[in-house]
Amino acid sequence: MVKVKQLMQEIETQGGLTPARKIKETAGRYPELIAMREKNFGKWEEITYAEYWQQSQWIGCALKYFGVDTQDSVAIQSENRPEWFISDVGIQAIGAVSVGLYPTNPPSEVAYLIGHSESKILFAEDQEQVDKVLEVLEDLPSLIKIVYFESRGITRYENEKLISWDEFIEIGKKEYEKEIKDIVHDINQILLDETLERDVVDGDMIRAIIVLAQMNTHIWVNEDNARRGDNVGNQLMLTHGLNGIRNTAINKIMEVVGGRKDYKIDCLAADFKDWEISW
Repeated sequence: MVKVKQLMQEIETQGGLTPARKIKETAGRYPELIAMREKNFGKWEEITYAEYWQQSQWIGCALKYFGVDTQDSVAIQSENRPEWFISDVGIQAIGAVSVGLYPTNPPSEVAYLIGHSESKILFAEDQEQVDKVLEVLEDLPSLIKIVYFESRGITRYENEKLISWDEFIEIGKKEYEKEIKDIVHDINQILLDETLERDVVDGDMIRAIIVLAQMNTHIWVNEDNARRGDNVGNQLMLTHGLNGIRNTAINKIMEVVGGRKDYKIDCLAADFKDWEISW
């Protein structure tokens, strides 16, 4: 059985990844490995790395649903608990920035930290933390939603910005399912298209679709970085090179579909962006 010590030794010898990518990698390699334990009502409850990464993806999708984008800030005010870590990894997974608040921060400091960081979402542990932000809510125009972990004492509150952790997760699940459907849209369309010859829908064809989605992801990221002025020359040179690969994949697909325009061949497939694929 793999141990955390072994994973730490790998990081020391091979170099580290971002926390979100490391959780994703560990979930893929050791899905049943225990990531966290929490004691509830005298009983220890376990969360595996597979569950950790899955819930983090749901949080990321819910954040995007409410308009959180790359480099936006999301605040967390809570004691040490699983929801804190899941939120943090979900925030990082979409390229946003986590802003940690101490549970002991008074309302004035909550207002300063959330306002100064322009955080769009606050994850708040319980009624105590929710009360603090509600007290200064008028000073926080950028704050879209307050996600609370514990509902005790809050369910009677009437504020449209309040949403429970479970409700937030459910939104994330639905958005995640929609994103997965977008990712496989072209593959399904082509595989189910009765007008196409079955022998041309082969592994090369499917790889071409995946490579196209992969290139789109990298090109969009590079162009966004260039627009922000980040190393413009190198970003545009890389984009130019990626466009060549992208066009090759498009040509491969169009050979099969006969130049038809009814396929979403430019869909974003974020889950494929770390794959190394060639044909």
